[in-house]
Amino acid sequence: MPLSVLSSHNDRETLVTKSNKIGRLTNAPVVYVLAQVRFSAITKLGEKYIPNIQERLRQNYPRFQHTQPQEAAVPMAAGGPFVQVVTSPRWDFSDRANRSGFVVLEDAITYHTTDYTTFEEFLEKLRLGLIQIHEELRIALTSRVGIRYIDLISPDEGEQLRQYVTESLLGFPLGKISPNPGQQQTVARIKTTEGVLTLRFRQDQSSAILPPDLADHTLTPCRTHPDGRPKAILDTDHYSQVDTEFNVEDVTSRLNRLHDISSEAFKTIVTDYAWNKWH
Repeated sequence: MPLSVLSSHNDRETLVTKSNKIGRLTNAPVVYVLAQVRFSAITKLGEKYIPNIQERLRQNYPRFQHTQPQEAAVPMAAGGPFVQVVTSPRWDFSDRANRSGFVVLEDAITYHTTDYTTFEEFLEKLRLGLIQIHEELRIALTSRVGIRYIDLISPDEGEQLRQYVTESLLGFPLGKISPNPGQQQTVARIKTTEGVLTLRFRQDQSSAILPPDLADHTLTPCRTHPDGRPKAILDTDHYSQVDTEFNVEDVTSRLNRLHDISSEAFKTIVTDYAWNKWH
């Protein structure tokens, strides 16, 4: 098992039961998914390649946006560290509904969606887009491949989070001290056969859904959450650090393996109650 050794016969049966339920979860908690490929930087991307990439993608992804996000870097200098503002050009290509699309950076391509159905459909759209982009960029080396899922677990009236996930994720039992214990977060980071898997489980009662590092995405959300109502966000981030020649089929094959392990982790974390409710 990627996360832990199952401790009882009943747990083993539970996982098999979930594994045998193949197909789309009708009421899946997933609200955002991304897959990203990092590569050797192409510094003249905007002036030389983007117009042709837009021409290739615009039939399926007609929405186009060019931005220059700024990030604060803190490099070391002789007099100590100082804050330096770094600008990174970004090009977004989104579908008509603004629910799925590609983000192109000088050193990365991301396919993301708020309209996730099945992994097979998601991977095929990524594959087709990568082929079109690669035909223009002729990417040389792949440095990293990853997939990330954001799930919103929002109990109905009269339900509790412990009905949806294993007890070990729920943190300190502060309910007797305060009816609103604020925010709690559990983080696990482990090595897998394919790379590094990071799981973040955040509990609070705010309307914020996406983590801060994803807040600048431009897609239309599929769900919202009201302030003052308990919820949890499960952030599953799995990546491989590589140094290989870029090949679309190799990338999709690796994403398949990353997804399979992430899926097993998800099945280990959620309860039978949650699984049956989402199915």
